[in-house]
Formats: sequence, C-alpha cells, structure tokens
Amino acid sequence: MEPDGIVDYSGFPFQELWSGRRRVTEVEQGLVSDLLQREDTSRILELGSGFGRISQCILGMGPEVFLTDMDLASLGGIVVPSPPPAKVIRVGVNAYHLPFRPMTFTGVVMVRLWHHFSHPSDVLHQIHRVLVPGGFAVLSVNPVPSVGTLVLGLKSRIRGDAPIPGGLTGDVEDLREIASDPFPVYASAYRSIAGRIRKAGFRLERELGTGFEEFLVLRRLPRRFYTRLAGSLSRFPGFPTRFLLLRKGGKMPTPLPPLSDVFACPRCEAPVSASPDDGRTLCPGCGWASHPGEGVWDMRYVPPGTRVHRTSHTKEAQGSRGCAPP
Repeated sequence: MEPDGIVDYSGFPFQELWSGRRRVTEVEQGLVSDLLQREDTSRILELGSGFGRISQCILGMGPEVFLTDMDLASLGGIVVPSPPPAKVIRVGVNAYHLPFRPMTFTGVVMVRLWHHFSHPSDVLHQIHRVLVPGGFAVLSVNPVPSVGTLVLGLKSRIRGDAPIPGGLTGDVEDLREIASDPFPVYASAYRSIAGRIRKAGFRLERELGTGFEEFLVLRRLPRRFYTRLAGSLSRFPGFPTRFLLLRKGGKMPTPLPPLSDVFACPRCEAPVSASPDDGRTLCPGCGWASHPGEGVWDMRYVPPGTRVHRTSHTKEAQGSRGCAPP
C-alpha cells in the first residue's frame, strides 16, 4: 500500500527547534549507545539522520555507517569528525522505498521518526527486508496516552481549546493524525505499535522509557538520572517516549556483502552495482536514475501521484512537542 503522502522537510528549522534541549539529546544519545553496546554494529543504517543529532553517537559504534534522510541539505551538513571514526555514506532516501538490497545491514537506528509516518508498518517491512537475519533495530516511539499527552490535554481543556486526541481520554487506538501543521503528526496506542512490530516479523527484546527530560522543570537533573530511570522503570506506561530494541529472526551471516553489493533500485528493487562515487546510475531493471550530489547520493524515489506535504517554516507553525516530539 502506498502512503497517503510524504513530507518535504527541506528548509524546516529543526536545529532551531532543538535549541535549548541539550539534555534531551544527551539522554537519547545515551539510550541509543546503551542499546547498541552488545550488538553487531558492523554496518549500521540510520533512518532520519536530519542534522546529525543522534548520528554523533552512532559514528563511533561501527566501521560502516549509512546516514539517510529525505532532506539532502541537512544530510550534507552533518559534521563528521576528522579523521572519521567510520566509513560514512550519506544517501537521500524515501523510507517507504529504501534503495538497499535485502540482508545488507546488521542494524538500523530510527529515532523520532515513527510519528511522521502515515503507514509505519510499510517502513517496518522495509527495515526488516534490509536487515540480515539476527539483525537489530532501535526505534523510538511516542505511544498515547502518556504523561506528556495528559499534560497537554489538561492545558488544552483549561484554555478551552479543541481536545487533543489521546490527551486526557486516551482515545487513540490504531493510528490517528493529531496535527497537520507544520507537518502531519500521527499518534498510536502502545498496543497498536506492538502489534505492528510483531506483524513485521520482529521480536521486542528490550525497552527503555524516557521523555520526562522534555519538561522544563526537570531538565536540570543529570543525564545519569534519566538513563537509570529508563532501565529501572522501563514498563511504566506513562513515559512520553520509549526506545525499543527489536530483533529479526535467524542467524547472522558472516561475512556481510561488500559495499559494492549493498544498493538496489528503490523503484523495482533490482540490484544496482554502484557506489555514491560513481555518479549518476541507471537501474538495469527499470531504467530509474539516481543522482549524485555534494557528498550525498540522491536515491529518493517518490511514486507518481504521491502527495508531497510542504512544511511551514515559521516559528508559530512549530507547535507543541509534548505529544509526539519532532
């Protein structure tokens, strides 16, 4: 099933939106690092790298890291230490049509992206497809209701605003659009998220809860406090954000396919024997063409007829971030 639409985040001021939220980034980087510690990180794919907020903790975790996003400008602007701690490959992608062959990555990391998808199950199936047997995926999700949505629901009731879905009543079951500006935001109940994960062929192995560091009055607490809280109360249902470690079944092959055998056409999934350094590449199966860029290989495929949502770039349009943060 094709998604209702995708979002063009080009030029959206995500870095400005994250200004003053250093503690949140520190906590989330720490949780990702913790979940990756015991995993095979030989080749990691990060979906939704953005301006590199989480990428910085991934770069030193393995020898090959693929940074991907729909926004080529943000992707190209990610600062990589010199000399780089890993071979870093930047690829523009549409997460619904990943340009990689089956069973090519040992792990996938996707933070703060789930709530952007109108069809998250399709993305899960893409992740499952590109993972090797026994591979892992680290995802963050924002199930409703939570303490964050309860606070927002109470504020909206006091102000007399329209009720927030999942706010005080928890009336979101499967998937529901709860905001449309500056971009669509979708909310799911935890039961729905868990069901999608199982249907995609994953096993949930570990879960860490967080999100209280988002509240201004709690940001002065040390990062260590939140990482300990995440582990000791991982099943507490009120956490605004949950980090999940998922496992694909099977035994991991050795060795991994070489980099020359990683890419595929995002339209027809035919193997493409090329690299970002080769420039423009034509798919031998359907003739689809990729496009080289300044340090970023543009392999974004958007099916004809797909609705593209253009984000608002004003501060006023950024809205609240208590229910499903950007």
